[in-house]
Formats: sequence, C-alpha cells, structure tokens
Amino acid sequence: MASSMFLRFTIPQQDEQSGVASGVFHAVYALADDVTVPDYERELIYDALDWYRQNLRIPHFLKDAAEPRAICWFRDSAVEHVRRMWDLIWLLRERGIGITLHRTDRPGQIVYEDEAQVAARPWAATWATRTTKHWAGA
Repeated sequence: MASSMFLRFTIPQQDEQSGVASGVFHAVYALADDVTVPDYERELIYDALDWYRQNLRIPHFLKDAAEPRAICWFRDSAVEHVRRMWDLIWLLRERGIGITLHRTDRPGQIVYEDEAQVAARPWAATWATRTTKHWAGA
C-alpha cells in the first residue's frame, strides 16, 4: 500500500507563530487587500477564496490559536483543491512572489484532519523527508 503524500505551497516569508515558511493563503489575502491589484485579478482572487471557503474547512486551531505551531498540508488525494491552488500560484508569481512546493509523507504530529487536508505540528524529520520544487516570481 502506497503511503499518502501531503503537499504544502509556501512563500518566502516566515510565519511568526509556526516558525516555518508562510502558506500561499497569507500572500493571497494580502493581494486581495492590495489596492494596486487590478480589478480582474482581485475578482479571480475573490472567486478562488469563495470556493475555498465553501470547500475547505478551517481547522479550529486557526480560529483560536490553540495550536500555533501546527501547519496545514493538502492531501495528495485532494485533487480539486490542489488544482485550484495553481490558479492562485500563477497570480502570485505574476506579482513577483516566489512559491515553493513541499511534499512529504511525514507532516508531523497530526492535530487535525479532514478529507482534503491535515494540520500537523512538524517534526524535524518533516523537513528532512520532504522534496521541494521552487518557482521564482515573474
């Protein structure tokens, strides 16, 4: 039986709470609030965020900071969630924001999970057993 893989898309900015690279959603929300972003790009962002609000649960710890070190990973089986992430990544890269894709079968101590994602407190081995792919911004 093949082990499950987990995917995490990050930007080159460290998250203060978890101590690891911030996830793509941090940059996407910042773009949504950026008045210099053209209306058509902002509309794409709002549409994408609406889809995620309807189709991706927000782990309780993100709402109340109960697990500040836990980070979220998509399951590799969450095909539609990952596919839609590429649309957001394209927008970020067009704005000069680099993206890194992390893949691991050991995300850490899982503190939350659903059909699309897990949230885990990373182990040192989480970063040692991952593979990465980097894309520079435009």
